[in-house]
Amino acid sequence: MAKTTTDNTEALSNDKFDLVNVYTDINELPFGEIPTYLEEGVNGVCTGGSALFNVFSNKRKVTKNDLVVIFPYMLVSISEISSDFSMVFLKVPKRLFMDTVVGICRLTIDYFFYMRGYYSFPMCEEECKRFIHFCDILNFRADLPYNFFRRESVMNLLRVLYWDVYVLYKSNPKTFNPIKYTRKEKMVLDFFCLIIDYHTASRNVAFYAEKMCISPKYLTMLVAENSGRSAKEWIVEYTILEIKALLRDSNLEIKEVVSRTRFRSNSTLTRFFREHVGMTPSEYRERIFIDINDSDWQSTCSPQTQRTLNRILKLEKAVPHEQMENKQLDKEEIWINKLVLIMEEHMENTEFNVAMLCGLSGMNQKQLYRKIKELTGITPVSLIRRVRMTKAAQLLRQGGLTVSEVMYKVGYSNPSYFSRSFMTEHNSTPSQYAAAQLHSN
Repeated sequence: MAKTTTDNTEALSNDKFDLVNVYTDINELPFGEIPTYLEEGVNGVCTGGSALFNVFSNKRKVTKNDLVVIFPYMLVSISEISSDFSMVFLKVPKRLFMDTVVGICRLTIDYFFYMRGYYSFPMCEEECKRFIHFCDILNFRADLPYNFFRRESVMNLLRVLYWDVYVLYKSNPKTFNPIKYTRKEKMVLDFFCLIIDYHTASRNVAFYAEKMCISPKYLTMLVAENSGRSAKEWIVEYTILEIKALLRDSNLEIKEVVSRTRFRSNSTLTRFFREHVGMTPSEYRERIFIDINDSDWQSTCSPQTQRTLNRILKLEKAVPHEQMENKQLDKEEIWINKLVLIMEEHMENTEFNVAMLCGLSGMNQKQLYRKIKELTGITPVSLIRRVRMTKAAQLLRQGGLTVSEVMYKVGYSNPSYFSRSFMTEHNSTPSQYAAAQLHSN
């Protein structure tokens, strides 16, 4: 089996939603002769031989230089595989797929049904080579030394592929003509239209079933039969996509996201988002708004700014406000020290973020960003993470606490995300760091 994976660090090994794999072994295709609903997308090019693909009863013979693009949730099987059949293909987990396409278009049922029938495209030899080169570039970006940009880099590369497919869909003359749906397909289309209109108003299947004058049980069965997912899963998916889109707007506070998505409270939204995404809204926002990789920090700011921040972070605790005048700190160091004090006071709050830091420091977001970046060379998000990870390292050195206890002490609730953040600062996982400290003692 020939396989390349992004799983290069312990920090990422448990985060299956970040993995993008490139294969050349057809035994790694996630479907066989028995029809299977896909949990991941398959994008690949046939490099030899032929095989008969079947997607929701739409059969197509795939031969050399044919591009295959199959979305997650499709019902797929393969048969009549020639002895020399070969492919180079990607497998894209469904969550990564949904996060990727949301930056291009809304995955409507029209588009979904279109892709059930138009999932293969003939290409010339040169186009085939370009796709394989695209896979090489994807691997290169995915296998770079760990940094917070990796997932976004992979997503942006995948968007190039999915955008080209979407353009083909929009430019196909057949899409301008009304598609002939079966009665059941038309009902599923109506359901999707209702989700788009009402997913922030209600996340209850019964609400949509009542509007369609059918039972919730029948609606669930109908949607699952035609899309590979239950009605509830689609409602949740559209809600999560809406929340993520709002979180990407850095001008919106979390409470505004709560209001726009009609959750009862911040905690209700947080529980819902954590259950389905595996991290809090604040953690998600921090993850996508890392403006500078701190592994490059030493080379992007001056020696003076390095000393300013390092001197404060090396203290066991930030200097109390009333003692500042007695310390040899200049005005810039005093200001940063005040910020660190605020962060330490709210260290265990998983919802503490840049917006809260702005409110507590009496500055707007632009002013805070500009001043922190000017004095330290890093962004507010990175500074908060650095303070938390400095504290985490201190607690691990002291001993007496498990890694999980330290994680909660510094305001994290997701072990995988905590491990990634720690590795960014200390080039090792929390467990490795703790073991090294124990060995040195």
